[in-house]
Amino acid sequence: MNDMLYKKIEELGLSVRCINCLHSVRITLVSDLVRFTEKQILKTHNLGKKQLSEIKDAVARYGLELGTYVPDEEGTVKIDTDAEYVLEAYWWERKLVDNVVKDKKKHMLACIACYREHEDPDSQLEEILALKDALIHTYRFYPEGEVCVKLTIKEEFVNV
Repeated sequence: MNDMLYKKIEELGLSVRCINCLHSVRITLVSDLVRFTEKQILKTHNLGKKQLSEIKDAVARYGLELGTYVPDEEGTVKIDTDAEYVLEAYWWERKLVDNVVKDKKKHMLACIACYREHEDPDSQLEEILALKDALIHTYRFYPEGEVCVKLTIKEEFVNV
């Protein structure tokens, strides 16, 4: 698989206008972008034929084209490591080997990456903790097995 697929669209060298328009429709990775067809891109607000040509040329430089099927990597979730808070809910598929339970594969159910946006970080943290509690409540009787809900906070925000 082309390594460029999992890079941010900024690495394509697109104009600021293209980047901003793509971000407005939540396209952040090259893999997100190449899944779109030309028609879908032209429906994006403020993207015209000139920007479409720019995008097609940029992805072509890496051997990619629009309208490409990109399978999700099973069991792999790309987590935004720049986020100040990351909230995850996942479960492990377990396998019994010689009467010993072994973890086989981690299955992500939800992953939320948050940035500090509030002037009052305490209120934002309260909202994230409430969301964590909601995830715990939602997955408490998950039919596939026990669910782990994990909140990670960047170290520099621990003593805010």
